[in-house]
This record gives sequence, C-alpha cells and structure tokens, in this order.
Amino acid sequence: MTTESSRGFYVLASVCAGAALGLAAYRFGVLPFAWKATGSFLFPGITVGLALAARSLTRHREGRPAIALLVLGALFGAGAAFGAAYLAVPPLSRARMTTYVLPGFSIGLPPGDLPGQRIFDYELGKLMMQDVGGQGGVVVVSWEGGEPSHEDLELAAKALGPAMGMSGSPTLVTMTGPRGTAVETVLLEGDKSPMRMSYLPCGARRVLLATMAGDNTAAVHGRILPTFVCKPDPKLENLSKGIVPLVAELPGWFATDRDPGQVVLSDGSGMVLLKTMPHSPKGIEDMVVPMFNAVGWKLAITGHVGDRSLVSGTIEDQLVHGWVKSVQCSTQMVMVVAIAAELAGADKLAKDLESARCVRHQEAPTVWPDPPVAPAAP
Repeated sequence: MTTESSRGFYVLASVCAGAALGLAAYRFGVLPFAWKATGSFLFPGITVGLALAARSLTRHREGRPAIALLVLGALFGAGAAFGAAYLAVPPLSRARMTTYVLPGFSIGLPPGDLPGQRIFDYELGKLMMQDVGGQGGVVVVSWEGGEPSHEDLELAAKALGPAMGMSGSPTLVTMTGPRGTAVETVLLEGDKSPMRMSYLPCGARRVLLATMAGDNTAAVHGRILPTFVCKPDPKLENLSKGIVPLVAELPGWFATDRDPGQVVLSDGSGMVLLKTMPHSPKGIEDMVVPMFNAVGWKLAITGHVGDRSLVSGTIEDQLVHGWVKSVQCSTQMVMVVAIAAELAGADKLAKDLESARCVRHQEAPTVWPDPPVAPAAP
C-alpha cells in the first residue's frame, strides 16, 4: 500500500477519534450524567464504534502524516460530532418545544413523559410532565377560576414548596411572559432542584406554571412563559361561584364565601371548606396545612384516621380541631377541610360528611344557602 494511501487512513482515523472525543465531551460535559432519555444508549455505542474504527484504520500501517495534520483531523471530527449531537439532542435549556392545546389556552412545553389519564375541564384541570428532557425534572400546568394575585402566588409556593422538597422563604422575581409582558414569579430553593412558579391570567381563570429542572429551571421556565396564548371561550367564561360537584348534607350550615370551584360553610361556630381541585395523588391532604399556616393559622397534622388527616392548633389564638380529606371524582377531586372549636365538633362533622359523594351524571350538586339575615333592631 502506498504511503499516500496510508496517510489518508491515518487522517480518517484521526477524524473518527476526534468524533469519539466530541461525542463523549457532549454527553458528559453538556448533558447531565444521569440523562436517560430515549436513545441515550446510542452515545456510548457510537463513541466506542468510532474509537474502534480509528484503531482498525491505523493498524499495521506505515507512513503516518505530520502530527499537525492529525490534530486538524481530530479537531474537525470533534467539532462535527459535537455540533451534530447538539442538533440531535439539544440541552434542556434549548430543547425543542411542543405546543399543547388545552381548554381555552395553549402552551409550549419541552419533551417529557405524560403519565396516566388526562381529563380536562374548562374551569379546572392539570397537566403534569415528568422526567423532563430525560433528566428527572417536572413541569406542572394547572388552571382554575379566579384572578392571579401576588398573595395567592406566595400562598401556593408555601403550600407546594414543602411537599416538593423546597426549603426557605419564597423569593419574588420578574420574568418575561407572553408578548413581552412582565410576569411575577416565585423562586424556591431545594436540595435537588430549585422551583419557579408563575400565575398567568386567562379570562375568568388563572393558569399556574411550576417548573423544577435542576440547573436548567430558570431557562426552561423562561422559555415556557412566552409561549402561553390565552384563547378564552366566551360561552364558558361565566364561571359559577360557590358550586362544588359534591352532594352533602349539613342542616343549618350556610355559605359565608363563594369563589369559582370553592365554597366556605359555617353554622356560626365551625367552618367547612369545599374546594374543587384537579386529580392529585394520595397525601395531597397534608399540603393544605402549610397553605393555612401561610395565612397565619398555626395548625399541625396530629394523625390519620381512615381517609382523614387530623389537624389541631390555633386560629387567632383560639384552640381548634379538625380534619382534611379528599373525595375523588371521575375527572377531579373535592378537598374537604373541617374546623371546629371542640374535638367533639370535629368528630360530628366527620360523621355528618361521611356520606358526602360526587355528583352523578346530570345530578345537581348541593346548593348552600346564604347566611341568615339578622333581625332588625327594634
């Protein structure tokens, strides 16, 4: 074999060796070590294949060209492989976004897994994406009736933070949202990943976006926000206040506060909160206590009885007892929170609401009366 031919094989081998190094550098220098997306096994396979090809191309050959030429070949191979890997598998902060059309709005999300059944209503719903980009991250999009507010955003962060492994107080930052608008965003730090949460207004509803993606959290959250497009349906925008898809009997109780998908009941001394929520895993009841503590209550979970989480503590320096449970319906759930001044009162509420159930097809939910009108002074 001629010397010129041998030199060509050496140059080709240097390109293969450089490509192997480029792929290895991209895999372990750009992508996280624990990356396990579909096709992740191709990186080590191709890298080893290129290295073996480089070795076989130069075996038993003479006439090696100048080192400078081999270095150039290796640099070319490394650059080409690195660039090809970037285009094929971009880092999470640059991953391709897919537009999801949801009831009354659309939003772009990075690649990830969407486990389980997803049933959405216009008034209420949730989409949870797991293992975002193959890196174990989580993106949650949920919506409900109401207007976004700074106070509610902080309450949501304080309620969800402990359940997601977050610690410390939330920090408020501003990020760029749809059409260049400023969006208030709460930042929480965690051992495994920080979390960012934002509320986006959409007609009579508000959409919550929560992102946990390790070091890419800020970049991913910042890429999702501008993709949000609100498309409210005028026929569905008139959200009923105080209507919860539950049938329950509490004689003598009346509604003291009504919001979309939520009602607060009282008999003059106790309190019952009925709140419609998207389907959530077991244990969601325990998240209610941090939410109440965020508004100044001092409650703690003292145990569990059946499907109820027992709570005790003080509200405005008054000792109270109660419990929290969820009633799972076909497309959503109803959170039931009962508070009483005496332990016996909390137990009675548990007995009275034991038969509470979701509405059946074409069945009307319980409509709670307004507070009784106080008699006029003589």
